[in-house]
Amino acid sequence: MSAPGKKHRSAAAFMAGMETSEAKTRDAEAENSDHTSPPEVVGAWSIHGRKGLRERFEEVEQEAKHANAIQYQGILEGKIPIQIPPEKIHDIVGTDRIVERPDGDDADSFASLVRNIQNRGQRVPIRVRPLNPDWRPNPATPRDITGQEFALQSGRRRLAACAKLGIEALCFLSFADEETARLEDLQERFYENAVRRDLNQIERLFSIGLIATETPAASQSQIAEIMGVSRPIVNRAVGVVEHFDKLREMLDLATATRDDIDRALKEVRSKTRSEHPEALKSRKQRERIIEDLPPLPFRKRETGNGTLSLSRSKKGATILKIEAPTLSEERIAEILRIMESG
Repeated sequence: MSAPGKKHRSAAAFMAGMETSEAKTRDAEAENSDHTSPPEVVGAWSIHGRKGLRERFEEVEQEAKHANAIQYQGILEGKIPIQIPPEKIHDIVGTDRIVERPDGDDADSFASLVRNIQNRGQRVPIRVRPLNPDWRPNPATPRDITGQEFALQSGRRRLAACAKLGIEALCFLSFADEETARLEDLQERFYENAVRRDLNQIERLFSIGLIATETPAASQSQIAEIMGVSRPIVNRAVGVVEHFDKLREMLDLATATRDDIDRALKEVRSKTRSEHPEALKSRKQRERIIEDLPPLPFRKRETGNGTLSLSRSKKGATILKIEAPTLSEERIAEILRIMESG
């Protein structure tokens, strides 16, 4: 007769059997030969099961680490977005939409954007950078932004729509040091609006001009290469930034064409050069020289074979102009002899 309680083992006894050594398992087999699950099988299953569970756990752990590393790298490279509360994002660079639009157009467009995000979600992430240039995500928890604030680079209207809906904004991260942060903000803003063709002619030039003036160490040719535009466009853009206040008085910024802008810039630059202190000084000196010269004997005189005109250059030189139907070589030689004997 088998020992009492051995034939129908309790759950606790079964678990104890999983933890016993192989020696105790062999003793249990001798005492309970009619058991349907031999103790050595239970013991073997226990060892094999624990090993299998441990191996699977390690596999899952490695898979999680690998997925986390991919996610971390994608966030660093600005390819995987994360969610950030709108109140943590600050608009520092401002807008380059400097031309006023009809209020109704902007209002309707924004209301449509809000409805679209509400119904379909934010499909296009905005781009931000951490205000702390030294901050980087934790590789173990790359989506954790606790204690961080961010500067908006692009996606101003999408951010406003998320704030209106009370939802977190989907954001790509970019990273810049303090010296290049401003320039990268301007470039990102320009590239997004250029792709969307959201800027008119004067706004596009103004945005390029800001980037050029923020990069004084680079030549206009280098800026042109960086921006993917021609050098004349950069030159024109710098002029728009330098003389924007005057251009705003001379042009309808909403409809001004490139030719309109070029004509206005030429006029402004010409006037600016003439009003420069050195230019004013030089002009006054020339005026004094001319005032001290004797008056011209005539301005214009008709002759039997044409017309003579006298004038003075800006430097005070006398200019003689001869207009005649024909001038023979003899007559020209005579005029030259008179001037040389002068």
